[in-house]
Amino acid sequence: MKSRDEERHTQFVRVLPVLFYEYLAISLARSLIPSMLVATFAEYSYFAVGVMETIKGVLAFLSCPAFGRLSDRIGRKYCLLVTVTGTTLPVCLLAFTSNMYIFAVVMSLSGVFSATFPLTFAYISDCVDKKSRAPAYGLALATFGLSFCIGPLTGSYLAAQLSPLAVFMTSLFLVLVNIVYIILYLPETVPERGFTRSLKTLTSDVVEHLPNTWDISETFRVFNFDPFMTNLAVIVFLYYTSVWAIVSTLMVYVTRHLHFDPVTLGWLLSGYGFATMFSEGVLVRIIVPYLGETNSMRLGLFAFAVQCILVAFSRTSQAIFVSVLFSMFANLVYPSISSLVSKIVEEDMQGEALGALNGIKALTEGFGPLAFGLLMALFEKSTIPGAPYLVASFLSFFALLHCWELPPEPEIVSAKHDAKRKGLEEGEGLLASYGGSQDSADNTK
Repeated sequence: MKSRDEERHTQFVRVLPVLFYEYLAISLARSLIPSMLVATFAEYSYFAVGVMETIKGVLAFLSCPAFGRLSDRIGRKYCLLVTVTGTTLPVCLLAFTSNMYIFAVVMSLSGVFSATFPLTFAYISDCVDKKSRAPAYGLALATFGLSFCIGPLTGSYLAAQLSPLAVFMTSLFLVLVNIVYIILYLPETVPERGFTRSLKTLTSDVVEHLPNTWDISETFRVFNFDPFMTNLAVIVFLYYTSVWAIVSTLMVYVTRHLHFDPVTLGWLLSGYGFATMFSEGVLVRIIVPYLGETNSMRLGLFAFAVQCILVAFSRTSQAIFVSVLFSMFANLVYPSISSLVSKIVEEDMQGEALGALNGIKALTEGFGPLAFGLLMALFEKSTIPGAPYLVASFLSFFALLHCWELPPEPEIVSAKHDAKRKGLEEGEGLLASYGGSQDSADNTK
């Protein structure tokens, strides 16, 4: 018989199918959408994608901390149900219309619901002790990678053998399965929360809690008076600004310049999905315990910078596929950051802290895709059409340099405990001093 603690420790795996079904539904259509966008927007494709992702990012920036704090208050299950439905709505809509203008509008507005990952990580933190969270987060991201390993290639072949409509109908079916799974099977992890609460009580909590969640300054509340969290926010900002260069433009870039068809795109996306799955399912469990969260983060930032350089100078499809190998190590960044945060943030603020970091990530989505989309359009007819990826590489290297300002991990935890014991003002000085002592130690070496 398992003890109650052991059952709770393994309960986190029940949230993994939520991620899998959601992103499998989305990834099925990923190999088809770039060519549909190019066919509709032609030379304005980069700009259209940039505007779409920018609006989505701004809305996600506002809503991620809100969902994080609401999940701390009303439960993870309610919030996951809403985010899963909202984020998959654009691909489900394609089952009823092929109008890409409508798709672009709905995709932009879906940013309101882009909080599934921080909610999933908060769910995991409810179940798993601090020492085991990095591998657990890695398993969640491996599940995400698995969906992208299967989805794009399956979608491209379904479209070739049947029709694009069959792909979108399959996505719709998976979303419905996911909704039923959340309602009937996913247990709540926040104490005394769940579907058994009355609608009146739930509505009262939401109405009472929402006014503060849409204040932009509230997004940064968790970073106030904490030099470590401030430094980490800067790293997240720089890294994810560079990430959007790849995420928002690469599929259109290889379609326009390297003439990838949907099947080749499916193989590329599946390659990235497999890299994510292997990284989060295997490498995280080996590298993070061995190197620690901070050094693993540094390794990931370096690998991503190299990946961007390789993509920038790629002239063949083979070179693009080689870049996938570096993404395996780049995928160490997110679980390392999340694990660091979960170690130093109070238990009742896990959802808020992870939501705030995701808000910073979403903030970069608010301008990164548009900025890189404009850069891609600017350099499209140059001798190096991939030059904007060099800018992304520079940003990642800059984040790597800033990463060296973080104190050693044992000192982070010690400083947080001292800050709590001695008071906020004294704790601030203590945390700041560790940054200086680390610099001295590095100089001594």
